[in-house]
Amino acid sequence: MIYARDVHQRFPTGDVVVSERDLAEQLRKRPEAIVTALNLLLYEQKVQRAPLSIIGN
Repeated sequence: MIYARDVHQRFPTGDVVVSERDLAEQLRKRPEAIVTALNLLLYEQKVQRAPLSIIGN
């Protein structure tokens, strides 16, 4: 997947903060599908939710 490779090249540590809406637009998927996928990854402890207060700092 080109998007995943590009993100990994920009953020090799894997620490990336991205909004659900932006991710949906990049992947050309419905936002509801992205939320469902992220919730599954959250349950599997493969992603973390970032507090909104750190975005933009």
